[in-house]
Amino acid sequence: MQRGKSKDAELIRRLSGLIEIRTVHQEAPLGLADAIRSYSKRLLSGG
Repeated sequence: MQRGKSKDAELIRRLSGLIEIRTVHQEAPLGLADAIRSYSKRLLSGG
């Protein structure tokens, strides 16, 4: 690891413990932003 990057690496390690990765399948692939938007709507609606 390069000097000065250890703080960045530690932050990424800590953040990875806060996220959950999901696979989202789309009938018509419209891109990452659309997949995130669609999944967020389902989460917020309780589905």
